[in-house]
Amino acid sequence: MNSCRVVVIGDLLLFAVISVVSPEEFQIAFVQIMNSYRALHGSGKLLIHKNISQEAQEHANKLCRGISERYIPFDVPDMLSNLTCHSSRPLECVHMWYEERKYYNYENGQYVPKAAHFTLLIWKSSKYVGVGICSKPMEKYFVVAKLYPRGNEKNKFSENVLPQRNHCSNLPTNCIFSAVAVIIPLFA
Repeated sequence: MNSCRVVVIGDLLLFAVISVVSPEEFQIAFVQIMNSYRALHGSGKLLIHKNISQEAQEHANKLCRGISERYIPFDVPDMLSNLTCHSSRPLECVHMWYEERKYYNYENGQYVPKAAHFTLLIWKSSKYVGVGICSKPMEKYFVVAKLYPRGNEKNKFSENVLPQRNHCSNLPTNCIFSAVAVIIPLFA
């Protein structure tokens, strides 16, 4: 089975319970999925940071109020990276960001605008994350993930965006179970 499908299955199962979980449980599930993809590329686990999560939540709330993305300044411009998504299935945002990998050229090791979400997602030197989510009634969700230290830094791609270490048919068990492990506590 392909690793991406395993994670998507986890997303769909988690999405089924998203309306009954707290924002904190959503953050945990979301970051678990992020970490599953990061593990495929040898990047360490992101840790949820309370202050960064507050900033991400404020950013998501601004998007829900209709403030355009380009008018939301970075609170700490040189320190955080933003990943944003607008989707009816908020846990699929990570998968959508990861799908941009098809545009990235590992041999070149340079910034590629079409792969910017992907490279931020797996950026090896990022250690902390904050996640915010909101929605308007009867509309899609806005999801914001902010990462620290900042990614997509010029001349640092080769050391921070590594090729997938394991092929889908040879997926390590920790990647498979990291998304599934989140499901069990949510049903308890």
